[in-house]
Amino acid sequence: MKKLFLSFVLILTVSIAFATTKGEIVKIELKNVSASETTIANITFNTIQDFISFDLNQLNNFNQLNVNDIDCTVDITVTVSVGSGSTYVSATIVMKDVPCGQVVTRLRKLKDDIKGVLK
Repeated sequence: MKKLFLSFVLILTVSIAFATTKGEIVKIELKNVSASETTIANITFNTIQDFISFDLNQLNNFNQLNVNDIDCTVDITVTVSVGSGSTYVSATIVMKDVPCGQVVTRLRKLKDDIKGVLK
């Protein structure tokens, strides 16, 4: 009976440890849609804080993101997933036909909105 009780306690402890594991993932996908639909960038952050800390000006360095081309447009997809254990909730925001010169500005606004929600 003692072994059965110890086994039960061990299983319960492991189950609680998995249930309290928290996870946050932020994914950004940029697709150039002005000529042919090509993916410019897929960026994954392990936490929301990593996304908030990321310097968005680095996106201007992508060769395919021609910020001076007035015909250049991009679709931006941002997915935020937060969960515990095996249960996750995701929210996806899609911004279509964003001029390449406004990608950083739009993402900065979204980042500020996320910061405001977390306060």
